[in-house]
This record gives sequence, C-alpha cells and structure tokens, in this order.
Amino acid sequence: MNEMPWRSAPRRAAARMLGRKTASAALVGALALVCAAPALAWRTPGHSERRAIARVARQTPHAGSSRVSVGDIRVSTVGPWASATVTIYFESEPDEATDILHKLHGRWVNAGAGTAGEWCVMPTKDQRNLGFSAGYPCK
Repeated sequence: MNEMPWRSAPRRAAARMLGRKTASAALVGALALVCAAPALAWRTPGHSERRAIARVARQTPHAGSSRVSVGDIRVSTVGPWASATVTIYFESEPDEATDILHKLHGRWVNAGAGTAGEWCVMPTKDQRNLGFSAGYPCK
C-alpha cells in the first residue's frame, strides 16, 4: 500500500523534534562535564617530580625520627600546589596525615600537614582542584 502523504509530515516533524531534544541533551551533558572537569582535574606527578615531593613530604615536622611512607600524590593543574598522604609509623602503629606542598622558586616545600583543614593554606581553586572539601570552614 502507498503511504498517505498527510501521515508522513507529522512523523517527520516528530523525528526533527526528537533530534533537537537529543542534541540539546547532549550539549547540556557536554557543558556539565566541561564545567565539572576543573573541580577534580589534578594530575599525577612525573617520576622526578614524585621523588622530589616524596622527599619533602617525608620530612614532615610531626614525624621526628619515625619511619614515614608517602603515597597518593596529587598535583594541582591550577597552581603550584600538591598534596600527599603521609603515613607515620610510631613503633608499628600507622598514623595518616595529609601533607600540603607548595612549589616556590622551582622547589617543593611543606606548607602544612595534618588531619583537618591543612589545605586552607591554598587558594580555593587549588583546594577544589585537588579534591578537598569545599564545606570545610577555612578562616
């Protein structure tokens, strides 16, 4: 049977509308990803950068002569900041802290270490970039 011309026009209009809605949804989704990407856009350090950060983080002031291991190193893509998880062993008991490092004149330096709020030494954009809680009351 032949298709009736009046029936095909509504179908074409519906297909165009569906195509527009799909394109709009894809555009909104892409914009959401682009806007959210900088919030957690930290990067892993290169080999020599990792060694330099770990060397400085191991010298955290709270460690004394205890054994220290450094892991979970993140480098901000926004500014010259990094964070690392420092595990300090008191005898055989591990205690974890977050170390904040700042790159000054080409060298990494300790900017703060602790278990809450140590990231407040960084600008807010770097805090978000490294994944720290925006709800913490930095003063």
